[in-house]
Amino acid sequence: AEQLPQADIVILDKVVCCYPDWQAMLDTALAKSRRVIALTYPQDRRLTRIGIRLLGRLLDWIHCRYQPYLHDPAQIRAHLQAGGLRLASQEHSHGWLTEVYARD
Repeated sequence: AEQLPQADIVILDKVVCCYPDWQAMLDTALAKSRRVIALTYPQDRRLTRIGIRLLGRLLDWIHCRYQPYLHDPAQIRAHLQAGGLRLASQEHSHGWLTEVYARD
């Protein structure tokens, strides 16, 4: 990411749940985005938590190193807002939360 130029829009489509250190990922997105960050990640619901735990166990059982993560949307929102963005749009669909943040 360090070698990529800045962009007006940074899109993180279903990748936040792939990394344990979501703060570092969002810090990089904040540094690279001039205007907008859009991201889609799992909603924090009971069924999603159960599904991610089961998927994690299955992946362990087949010796896959990938692990899914469920991060707190309130913490993600606060982090992006502290980075100078405001929530411009939010949609929910089939377990996913899509949010668009814009700079004022």
